[in-house]
Amino acid sequence: MVRRKRVSVADPRAVHSRSHEALRDVPLAALDRVRAICLGFPGTTEATSFGHPTWRARRKTFAVFEQYRGDWCLAVKADPGEQRALIEADARFYRTPYSGQYGWVSFKLQGRIPWRRLSALLLEAHDLCM
Repeated sequence: MVRRKRVSVADPRAVHSRSHEALRDVPLAALDRVRAICLGFPGTTEATSFGHPTWRARRKTFAVFEQYRGDWCLAVKADPGEQRALIEADARFYRTPYSGQYGWVSFKLQGRIPWRRLSALLLEAHDLCM
């Protein structure tokens, strides 16, 4: 099992300067928690794609930490049926732009974050790539 160590996105060496400007106000505690959860899954690697921390299993992306319309969110791969249920259950879930047609769902990282629920979603997303 190979895991690549990456520098934090708060470090300007991690991303190009233009992307770094966009990531200036990244919620580091949430990013660190998502990173720890994802890297705990077997065969997971972390990379930066379009300036966003991205986690992959078998070279397939299963989670992205990104900012959309000013809100920090976590986008995860999901089954289309689960996507609908999540969106109906919590207003912080929404269909991920561009990849939502494939079942991806995003969660706005605002207020009290349900880490157990997000951990379970991340595990399911990881398993979809295995």
